Amino acid sequence: MGYRAHAAPGAHGMMTRLQRMAAGTWARRLLAGAGGALLLTLALAACDLGGNAASGPSATLTLAQVPWCDGPSIHFQDDGKLQQPDITDWQAVKGQLGFTPYLPATLPRGTCLALAGGTIHDPVLGAQFRITYVLPGSAPLSFSEAPQHAASAGGLGTKLQCSQAIQPRGGAQGGTPIAGATPSPTAAVVTVCLGAQGRTSITIAAASSSDTLIRMFNALQPATVWLPTSTTPSSTATKGA
Repeated sequence: MGYRAHAAPGAHGMMTRLQRMAAGTWARRLLAGAGGALLLTLALAACDLGGNAASGPSATLTLAQVPWCDGPSIHFQDDGKLQQPDITDWQAVKGQLGFTPYLPATLPRGTCLALAGGTIHDPVLGAQFRITYVLPGSAPLSFSEAPQHAASAGGLGTKLQCSQAIQPRGGAQGGTPIAGATPSPTAAVVTVCLGAQGRTSITIAAASSSDTLIRMFNALQPATVWLPTSTTPSSTATKGA
C-alpha cells in the first residue's frame, strides 16, 4: 500500500439567514477536511508493519530534517480560479493561506513525510492545510488545519475534543471503523482530536491515544519551516502494507 495517496426592508433577516447558512457550510467543509485526515489515517493505520519508535532527546528530528517517504508530494488546489490549478510549490501558497499552521517542533527519528497539500482561496474556509507523516512503526499522523472563523469560535477551544474508532487491520478495505469498540491484536485504534491554537482550527488524526495527542497539541508551534531540506526519499520508509 503506497503513501500517495480542497438596507432594504427585510435585509437584516435575509443577512441573518445567509450567515446561518454560511456557518453551516463552513462547519461541513471543516468536518470534511477532518474526515479526509481520518480516512487517510485509518488507511495507513490498517497496515500492521511493526517497528518501534526510538526514545531519548537525541532521537528526534526537526521538521526540516524529516525526509520524504517516497519523494516530494505537495498538492494545493486554487479554488479561486476556474480551472482550480494544482500548485506544487509551497513558497507560492504559504502567503495565501491566511492563517498560521501549527505542527510539532520535532518528531521521532525514523519519521518520514508522506504528503502535504490543501486549498487556497476557498469560498467557505478561506484555505486549508493538510499534512501527513508516517512515524516509526508505520504509525500515521495527520493534521488538517484552517482559519478559525466566527462560526466555529463557540465550538473549538484550546482544549482538545477527542474521539476514537477501531479500524480492523489488513488494509483500507479491512473493515468499517467502529467507535467505542475494544482494541485487539487485529485492530488499530485511531484517535481524532479537534481544537484551536491562536486563530487556527486544528484536527489531528493518529493511531495513538487521546493523552498522547493532547500532549502533542499543547506543544504545537507555529510551523514556519516544515518543508524537508532534502528531496531524497527516506531509506527506511516502508513501501507497502
